[in-house]
Amino acid sequence: MNICILNTGKCVQLKKLRHAYLRRMLMTTVLFSSLAIVEGQSRVRAWNASGQVFVVWETDTQPTLNYNIWLALRPAGSTSRLQRVGLVFEPEWAGKRLTLASANATWRIPDGNGGIYQLKKTEGLFVYTPHDTATRLVYVTRNNDSLLTDSNRTARPVFMEYNPTKSKVKCHLQLTGNTREGFPFAVFAMWADGRQNPADARPDYPVMANDAKNGAPHVFAVYRPQVNLPAEPYPAVVCLHGGGEFGSYWSYAPNGVHYKNTGNVPVDGITIAFDDRLFLSSNGVVNEDRPSNWFGWHTQLNPTTASNAPANGLVVPYTLRRLVWTIDWLLNESPYNIDSNRISIMGNSMGGTGTLLLSRWKPEKFAAATAFVPPHYTPGTGGRLFGTEQTNLVTTETGPDGKKLRVNDFFNQARRISPVSRDFCFTRIYRGRCDDAAEWGARHLQLFNEINDKKLGFHLYWDNRDHTASDWTSDDRTTACVDIGQWVSPVRTQRCEASYQGRFRNNQSYPGFYHDDQNFSKTGQQPELGNGDPADGDAWGTWGGYYDWDVSTVTDAADRWECTVYLMGQSAVSVDNCPVDSSSCGIAIRKPRSFKPQPGSQLSWKLIRFSNNEVLQSGVVTADTTGLVMIDGLKIFKDPLRSRLIVEKSGTSGLNDLNGHLVNVYPNPAQNILTVSGAIPENCSYSLFNVYGAEILTGALEQPNIDVSKLRPGTYFLRLKGGFNFTSVKMIIIDK
Repeated sequence: MNICILNTGKCVQLKKLRHAYLRRMLMTTVLFSSLAIVEGQSRVRAWNASGQVFVVWETDTQPTLNYNIWLALRPAGSTSRLQRVGLVFEPEWAGKRLTLASANATWRIPDGNGGIYQLKKTEGLFVYTPHDTATRLVYVTRNNDSLLTDSNRTARPVFMEYNPTKSKVKCHLQLTGNTREGFPFAVFAMWADGRQNPADARPDYPVMANDAKNGAPHVFAVYRPQVNLPAEPYPAVVCLHGGGEFGSYWSYAPNGVHYKNTGNVPVDGITIAFDDRLFLSSNGVVNEDRPSNWFGWHTQLNPTTASNAPANGLVVPYTLRRLVWTIDWLLNESPYNIDSNRISIMGNSMGGTGTLLLSRWKPEKFAAATAFVPPHYTPGTGGRLFGTEQTNLVTTETGPDGKKLRVNDFFNQARRISPVSRDFCFTRIYRGRCDDAAEWGARHLQLFNEINDKKLGFHLYWDNRDHTASDWTSDDRTTACVDIGQWVSPVRTQRCEASYQGRFRNNQSYPGFYHDDQNFSKTGQQPELGNGDPADGDAWGTWGGYYDWDVSTVTDAADRWECTVYLMGQSAVSVDNCPVDSSSCGIAIRKPRSFKPQPGSQLSWKLIRFSNNEVLQSGVVTADTTGLVMIDGLKIFKDPLRSRLIVEKSGTSGLNDLNGHLVNVYPNPAQNILTVSGAIPENCSYSLFNVYGAEILTGALEQPNIDVSKLRPGTYFLRLKGGFNFTSVKMIIIDK
């Protein structure tokens, strides 16, 4: 028997293929080849590239609500037994979000041969992410059509490769150019992997949607400064837009009309503007303004049925997963030389809420977070996606107590949701007393007070701004409130700006200021928030926002923590300078890397004047049940009068590196005598240095005691020398 393969002109005798495996393979090839149709008859093409399968088809001229994508082992006459892998609406198949940046843009995808294919206006796109290697026919049908023809499937079965090591999923460049304001930009796209099981992830790609939203496209833009980027790794600021008609990655373009007042201009790094759109339909109409609130949705979401999440719904933070994966891709796979320790995040309105969602979910990834007018409650508009504040559905995520987090936990901005990080990244929140959307009132005052009482170290700001960022510098005369933000007009604070965030690092500890009181003579914490009525309390002010610290001289060692702190007084931006000469506050040591005392342990602390080591305040504090160190009642002065806070483990100070000998130094703080005990090696000597490195006292350690009675109060460093081995330098405080 001769077997001939169509379109090859080759025939072979089957009996010559003695190996059973080869015979089976040939018969499979013959089967699929015999089913192949002429290329010109098919309106559907598909190919494998960059870990995904790109499906392209000719769209219909008739109005179409959605296209469905199906996989089949063999040709079929109907969809009844096929596997549906996707449903896409026109904004998705046509790439309508690209047109915000360029009116005639269409999808730009890899062609499977190392090149690029630009879709025509008459073509649609769906992207499938395989989880195993297979060969399948791909069908595309419109609306509810169930009948299949040769013209709406691929001409041949498509090889779908699964190789997450050598063929990783990636983002794809779509557009480049300059914004209207002259900032270079690049727009990228990626397509979500949607699965019914939210834990069924590829090694290189998380599950970012439920199965009904498999293949949903998402775009984002990277904006560069108008000058060249530095050669060394540079900072990046993630930007999250608000909701509504103008909420998009493109509206967060630097100095654009919508978010200019947030200070979103990159200077020595880049900004990354993400896009949040989840396309769903109701009554046959696609809603093009439906975001996920930078959060996610439940696993049973049906994109064509408008009903709220069921009471047993399981909510997955799909959008947060997408943001984290994309940031990691930009760090590790993109051409941008981003400093992984200097990634910050900012957002307005819904984007302010998203900022606090993402920075609290993954605080270890971010150096700083700035949220403008974020609503402080589970959004009422999210019922279809993740339920309501009343239903408070369970999520897939585990909290710090080992229990599953619920939706309201994510939207309570004072609540820890990370299971691994005790502390938040350094965070600023700006709120408006004349806000007509996220109204100034009891719930937002409760948030500020809860953050303050939990000693989280946020900088909290308020003024008379309204909700829309573009309106913060002008008054809407139709409202009773003069809704101009004093932190924006006539001079905008520098501390909210994207360029300012580059000074912070996610791998550096910081002082968390709390219980800020700027007027000791008045009862209660000053300035006053008021009772929630815009006419009550101080019109504008901040709790914590005038404090600053020297990020370059933070000491974070196993046995001590030091930081130079002050009130802003030397800023070239007048609104950032504190109006008073001193203020009282508490400081919590946040995000320490090495200084991690045991819960319940005692520590000594001292606040010294930086210029002359004068001891201003001192005391003993006990680490709480999580090891957090909090020092109350500190008096901080206005720059240039800086102070240095020094916190050290109390009692003995073990030094373990004198040739393996354990040596203890105590008491610390000391007044007249320092005692050195333990297995002191022979011919041991000591030296005491001041904070400027000058040797103040030296001698042979022939006796266990060192006389420090003649030294001025201050901070010193003790070095012990035994043979050729030196100890680590140990800080000693002299307190008279």
